[in-house]
Amino acid sequence: MQLQNNTAAALSQDQTGRIYLELPGNAYKSRRCIGKIEGDTLHCFRDCQKHFFRKLRGYGFSYDLLNKAKYDVLALTITDGLDTEGTIYISRIKALQRLQILNFKKRGLERQGFLTLDEFYTSRDEALAWDNENSGKAVPAKRRDNSQLGFSFS
Repeated sequence: MQLQNNTAAALSQDQTGRIYLELPGNAYKSRRCIGKIEGDTLHCFRDCQKHFFRKLRGYGFSYDLLNKAKYDVLALTITDGLDTEGTIYISRIKALQRLQILNFKKRGLERQGFLTLDEFYTSRDEALAWDNENSGKAVPAKRRDNSQLGFSFS
């Protein structure tokens, strides 16, 4: 199944939970895996040498993925291109509130939301605790339903 958005890019999810971004007309990697949903967690992986956006001190994500996928916590695993890696966490509610949106349409890329490293926590529990402490101030999260896929098509 595919989820169309208002750009030329499309998101799709396979039965294992892997999410793919398809960029028609982009000769280099026109289809790429950008994450995986397991339970209530969206897992994304970034190589700091390739993906760190210095201007905002953070990492970029497909805006449509963050906005439309059904998850409670984003787990970002960062590698240094070698063997070292670490995982940091942010709740869905906080991620949507703190996104800085940039559009790279002219380069043939999708709309992206950037999150600074300062917004993340070192544990999943800390990320979810932020939701509890700010529950009256946050926009409501889209909750999972009984569908098999992690995307909401409504």
